[in-house]
Amino acid sequence: MTTPQQIREKGMKFSMSFDEATLIGTDRYLTVNLHDSDKIFGRSNIAPLGLIRVKERATGEYLRDVICHRLSSFKLSRNDIVAAVTDGASNVLKAVDLIGVHRQKCFAHGLDLVIRRAVYGAQAAAFDVAILTDGDDRSISRVDSGDDSPEDSDRSDAEDTGNSDDDDERVETWNSVTLGEALRRLRAVARNFRRKTAMMDEVRKITERDEYNGRSLCVKIDCKTRWYSTLEMIERAIEILPAIYNVLSRYGTPLSPSDAVGLERIRNILSPFKRAILVLCKNEATLFHADRVFSLLMKDLDEMNVELSRILLESLKGEIRKRRTIHSSILAVLENYEYDFSLELEVGQERLSDDEVLDNLADILDAREFVEDESSSLEMLSQAPTVSWDSIFNETSASSNSAGASSSGRAPSGRVQLNREFSFFKSGGGDFVGSTAVVSEHDKCNAVLVTWTPDGNYEFLEVTQNGRNRRLRYEILRKWTWLSHSEKRNVALCKKCVFFARNESDRGGCRALVVFVNSPLAKFARTLETPRGHDASWCHVKASIDAENFLKRFEDTEKLDTGSLADEGRRKQAIESRKNLSSIVKTMILCGVQGLPLKGHRNDGDPSEESKHNDGNIRALLRFRVGAGYAVLRDHLSGAGSNDPYISPKIQSEVMNTTGKIFRQKICAEIS
Repeated sequence: MTTPQQIREKGMKFSMSFDEATLIGTDRYLTVNLHDSDKIFGRSNIAPLGLIRVKERATGEYLRDVICHRLSSFKLSRNDIVAAVTDGASNVLKAVDLIGVHRQKCFAHGLDLVIRRAVYGAQAAAFDVAILTDGDDRSISRVDSGDDSPEDSDRSDAEDTGNSDDDDERVETWNSVTLGEALRRLRAVARNFRRKTAMMDEVRKITERDEYNGRSLCVKIDCKTRWYSTLEMIERAIEILPAIYNVLSRYGTPLSPSDAVGLERIRNILSPFKRAILVLCKNEATLFHADRVFSLLMKDLDEMNVELSRILLESLKGEIRKRRTIHSSILAVLENYEYDFSLELEVGQERLSDDEVLDNLADILDAREFVEDESSSLEMLSQAPTVSWDSIFNETSASSNSAGASSSGRAPSGRVQLNREFSFFKSGGGDFVGSTAVVSEHDKCNAVLVTWTPDGNYEFLEVTQNGRNRRLRYEILRKWTWLSHSEKRNVALCKKCVFFARNESDRGGCRALVVFVNSPLAKFARTLETPRGHDASWCHVKASIDAENFLKRFEDTEKLDTGSLADEGRRKQAIESRKNLSSIVKTMILCGVQGLPLKGHRNDGDPSEESKHNDGNIRALLRFRVGAGYAVLRDHLSGAGSNDPYISPKIQSEVMNTTGKIFRQKICAEIS
């Protein structure tokens, strides 16, 4: 393992990250890590320098002294450090300035603050990435503990120089967004499950059934000092919502369908932040990759176009302005010399001049000549490719020019390859409502994605209902995007529920689902109220979620449908087992007809090999058939394990009993 001293001897420098935390009781510690990389855009190597006990007031001067002392114990000095990554506490920022290195505020903390300001206001706590990756099913139990104080509250008196403008750990006053009654009711339901163990045990048993989740899951409850615990609570509730409805139908009032819709919208808004923070916390992440994350995150929020997403977007831009430094722009220019500073313009930062870029590089590298010599190689860089969440850590354009041809010829995704002219419903898709016709997955995907919708000049057929002429209105189809019109039958139906709704509703017992599901809408007297009620129904919400999951699975052609593979594997295994068992059963019937005993003195061992003892007629006859060239039986006996050959005494008895029943039934049928 390369030591920091060996890296320094190569002429390389380090960056440093440190943070203060309370670990045990009131004991405070400072964690210090060194980072180095062989490449500008390469993976970061982390060398932990251990924990430093904070024994005094954590002023900037004190933090500088203990950090420099720890560096000296590893034979390093402040001259070996280029930059330090920290949170935004004023005493920490002052320590970085006193050490004399470039400072970079942690972006992960910044994203956490964006959510805390918009969701919880001033009663938020600090970031803990471990909870984001915690995959067990334990509920977070701190919600009722009253521990809502921020983790950095003990820093309030750490700096006697006053609070600076950069003190980001103090959550400033913000127009807090109330996530609505849906979240409040979900939290009340979660507390109810936590208090009543019988309800929690019951939901675990229900989720374990194959028709629900297929594995034991419990209800999670959030901790208000951790916004991502709220997200995990919502994600778990949506995942097991049918089971929750099942239990609450006997113990209390279930969540309403509108609550389910609201929770799903909250999840869709918060999930990109969770993904962004996890990406930023990877070892591969650099400031350049952080810019990619911010661009994708702002794009996702802008496309949602709801009030909460707009507030989060504005807060995100403000946080990026405060934390993004000139070094991010320098990396962007190094990666692509034609960089247009689009991110800076979007968040409101100034564009850098060429002299500013070169001066800062010279300051970091201590050699202006080196920067100028390298400038000629920048002309070889091509424009950066389009970035998605899955390609954030793809090679930069400087190292991927040779692969440009292959990447440009990549086959489009499954959704792009779909036939866009598919007019399933126009040709009478309503015929499938309530029928047992088998529709292929490709047709389902096309029907949900590309539904025929008439234009504004289309003349809907009039029907006489209760003495009045009525017709379907074009505005209804535009308002409810899930609604489709069948030209052949002149009816309206829900394209998602037709294919993905269950036969019966899970809420409040079993009642048949009618309009838009088992029968299309053919009466147009209440075309405004009927779709609104269906849109809020639990049946439609569940069908919409299933439809979206189906499309996600279908569009990625490289992913295998594990369900279909499992079904196909079971089918092939059943066919193979019938072949093998057929030969064995016929041999047993032969022994029975001829009055030959099946069992011998020994009935164990490899049936394909001759035994020193008498192992019975059935085994001897099976070996005889194998010797006569019966390949299927030979492969079965030689490849089967000790529990697999279907010739144990127990199996022999079951086969003979079953055969006897069949013979008796045939004889009785012939006599009668």
